[in-house]
Amino acid sequence: MQNQPHQPVHVFILAAGKGARMRQSLPKPLTVVAGVPLIDRMIDAVRGAFGEHWSIVVGHGANAIRAHLGNDVTYVYQRTRKGTGHALKIALKGLPKSLPDYLVVIPGNFPLLTSTTLRELFQKSVDSGAPITVATAIAPGDFLPDNPFWFSSRVVRGLGGGIRRIVALKDADRDERAIHEVDTGCYVFNTRWVLERITKLHPVTPSREYRLSDLVGIAAIEGTRVAAHQMSNWREALSVNTQEDLRFVEEILLGKIVSY
Repeated sequence: MQNQPHQPVHVFILAAGKGARMRQSLPKPLTVVAGVPLIDRMIDAVRGAFGEHWSIVVGHGANAIRAHLGNDVTYVYQRTRKGTGHALKIALKGLPKSLPDYLVVIPGNFPLLTSTTLRELFQKSVDSGAPITVATAIAPGDFLPDNPFWFSSRVVRGLGGGIRRIVALKDADRDERAIHEVDTGCYVFNTRWVLERITKLHPVTPSREYRLSDLVGIAAIEGTRVAAHQMSNWREALSVNTQEDLRFVEEILLGKIVSY
């Protein structure tokens, strides 16, 4: 990536996790979802929104993913996997000298995510002028308790409606757990802003992982505006982490579930 000409935006797809809860030998990004590998669905959504300005952060199963996608893809290797914040920190080291103006960071396991939503998220970032924009979703109350791994973080807003922080479900108090607005893990950053703030991330206990969402709290403490784009279809924020998740998402894609 070092000799690429300047581009206004670059996308990082985070696909380095082991995916232990899938209980399969196949790397999670290669999981077939309604006939199409998960990583292919993510790439299709990114290409539809941003063309070829993207790369993939890989770790577990990197060789298999490379064998599937080929050598024309830009890979960033996360040797030790210490969370999403660490993944971005590693990825930032591979940026070209002519920095893109914006960075879009998305999880690699959202098979329902669309190009339209990614374009809307990016446009919100541009229009707002905020250095960090987060995609949120409003999940139905009767759905939230079913699978905490789907919506493991809540969006906490202040009295004026601005985002104060993203709180992990396991760290949330009773009132925060009742919040329906969830963090999807999809972000747009001003590149120079995030380069200056990424070193301020600290590992959380006991996992010792670095959370990408903690950048929201850093911005709020600084008094920096955090913009938000609410997904029009909350189902686009459904991730695949277990075989049960996979079956549910496939049924949505195949039109067997229409009630949500």
